Amino acid sequence: MRIHFREFIIWNNLFVIALLVLSTEIFSFFNLINQYSIKIFWFIFLLFYLYFLKRNNLIKIIKEKFDLLNFESIFILTVFTLTFIIAIIYPPNTPDAISYHMTRVMNWIQNANINFYPTNDFRELIMGPLSSILNLHLYLLVNGDYLTNLVQWYSMIISCLTISLISKELGCNLRYQIFSILFCASVPMGILESTSSQTDYVATMWLTLIVYFTLKYINSNSKKYIYGFSIALGLGMLTKVTVYFFSLPFCLWLGVYIVLKKRKNWKFFFVIPLIVLVLNLGHYTRNVNFSGNPLGLSNEDNIFFNKTFNAKSLTSNIIRHLGSNLAVPNHSINLYTIEKIEKLHDYLKISTNDNRTTLLANKSFTIFFSLYESFASNPLHLIIFFIVIFLIFFKKKLLSIHKYYFYSIIGGFILFCLFIKWSIWNNRYLLSFFILAAPIVSYSLFKLEIKKFTSMIIIVLSIWSIPYILFNKSRPLVASLKNENNIISIHKPFFLNLKRDQLYYSALNFGDLYLRHYNISMKIKKAGCENIGSFFSPIFNPNTYPFWVFIKNKNNLNPKIFNIDVNNNSANYFSKKFKNHEICAIVDFDNLKLTLK
Repeated sequence: MRIHFREFIIWNNLFVIALLVLSTEIFSFFNLINQYSIKIFWFIFLLFYLYFLKRNNLIKIIKEKFDLLNFESIFILTVFTLTFIIAIIYPPNTPDAISYHMTRVMNWIQNANINFYPTNDFRELIMGPLSSILNLHLYLLVNGDYLTNLVQWYSMIISCLTISLISKELGCNLRYQIFSILFCASVPMGILESTSSQTDYVATMWLTLIVYFTLKYINSNSKKYIYGFSIALGLGMLTKVTVYFFSLPFCLWLGVYIVLKKRKNWKFFFVIPLIVLVLNLGHYTRNVNFSGNPLGLSNEDNIFFNKTFNAKSLTSNIIRHLGSNLAVPNHSINLYTIEKIEKLHDYLKISTNDNRTTLLANKSFTIFFSLYESFASNPLHLIIFFIVIFLIFFKKKLLSIHKYYFYSIIGGFILFCLFIKWSIWNNRYLLSFFILAAPIVSYSLFKLEIKKFTSMIIIVLSIWSIPYILFNKSRPLVASLKNENNIISIHKPFFLNLKRDQLYYSALNFGDLYLRHYNISMKIKKAGCENIGSFFSPIFNPNTYPFWVFIKNKNNLNPKIFNIDVNNNSANYFSKKFKNHEICAIVDFDNLKLTLK
C-alpha cells in the first residue's frame, strides 16, 4: 500500500475538522463548551489517532518525492515561514475579528454552548461559524488567542497543497505543480490574509478541496472522492456564503458528469445533500428559528445583494471587480484606470455608483494600491491569467476537462458579480478565484513549453510579493509604512513599539480606544464587579473583543459580560441561568462610558 503525502494531509484535514464540528455541536447541546471538555476530547482523539497510524503502519508508507532545492521551493518555504512568524507575533487585530469573530467565541465560552444569544450585531449569530469554531478550540486549548491567526495560515498551506494536486490532475508535471503553489503563495491578498483572523482563506481551502475531489472522481472513478466532495462542500457552506457562488459551477459539472456517464451512481444525488445537511444542521436550525431561513438573512441583510439582474449590471460589476485588481503603486496609472472604467460605464449607460449594484453608493468609485488585507489588489496574477489563457486557447491545446475547469472558475466569478454588490473591499472575497486560477495557469504554461517566460513569471511574482510579506499594514514584520501627502515614511513594526494588549488596535491605529478600554477594565477590577452589562447600537459593534481580553487578564474574578437593551429577536435568547445575575457595571461602548452600580 502506498499513500501519497499530499493526499494523506488533505484527507486528515477533512476528517479532523468534520469531527471537530460535530463534536462541538454535541458539547454545545449539553452545555459542555469549556477547557476541560475540549482538552479531554483532543487528548482522547490524539491517542486514537496515534494508535490508528501505528496499527496501519501509515507513518512508514507515506511516500512522495519533492525537489526542494530549486528557487520556487525555497521561495514558497520562505513565504510559509515568514507568514507563520507574523501570525504568531500579532494577536487578532482586523476590524471583523475584534468586532464580531472573536466576540462570538467569548460569548460561546461564557455560555458553554454555541447557541444564539442577545446582541445588536447579527453578524455574531448568522455568519458561517466554522472559522470561529476552530478559534474556539484553539482558544480553550491554550487559554488565549495566541494561535488564532494560524487558522488562516493553516488554510493557506492546505490550499496550496491541494492546488498542486489539482494541477497534477490536470496533467502538470512536478515542476509545474510546484509552480502552481508559488502562484498561490505569491497572491498579495493571500499573503496578507494568511496572517489574519479573517475567513476568506478558510473558505478557499474548502473550495480547493471541492474542486480536487471533483477532478479526482472524474479521473479515477473512485467513489470515495464523492464522499470527500460532500464533506468539503458541507464544511465550506458552514464557513462563508461566497462558497455557494464559487462552488456551484463545479457542483453542476459533477452532476452533469454523473447523469451523462455514471448514471449507476445516481444515489449520490441524495448522499451529497444529506452529508451537507448533517454538517450544517445545527447552524441552519439556529438560523431558521431566528429569522426563518437557513442563511439567517433578513431584509436588512439584503443590502449586500444586487437589486437588479441584467446584462448592464452584471457587466458593470465584472468591470469594476477586474478594475479593483488592476491597482498598482502609481497614482497616475490608477487614475487612468478609473477614467477608462467610468467611460465604459458611460457607454453602458449605467453609473459606477448605481445604488442597486454598489454598497455605500454615496462614495465615488475609486481604486487604489494598498498593503491592507481588505483592499489589496492582485494585478500581476490577473494579467498573467488572461495572457496565458489567451495563448493556450489560441494554440488549441486544452482538453475538455481543462475547458470545463476554466469555465467553472469563470462561472463562479460571474455568479459572484451577478449577486453581490460591488464594494472596495470585495477583493478579499475574490481570493478564491485567484487561488483556483493557479492550476489552469500552470497547465497552460506547461503545454505551451515557454520555459523562459515561466522563469520570468516566477521571478516577477516573487519580487512583487515581498512588500506584502514585510510591510503588511496591519501586521508589519520589518517596517510600518505611512503615506502622508504622497510622502512615505518608515517606522518600526508595531510589535517592537507596542505591548500585546495594544496590538489589538494597531491595524487601524485605535490607540485612544485602547486606553479607554483599558481604563474602564481597571475601574471594573477595582470595584470587584463580576457581571457586566454591555451596550452598543444596532449594526455597530465598536471593536469590543479586546475589552473581553482585558477583563479576563486584569481581573482575578470570573467576570461575565451580557449584552443589554437588545431590541430584536435575539433578546429572546437570554439564558435562564444568567437571569439571576445582578449586573454591577454597565459599559456604553457607543460613548465609552462606564456606570457602576
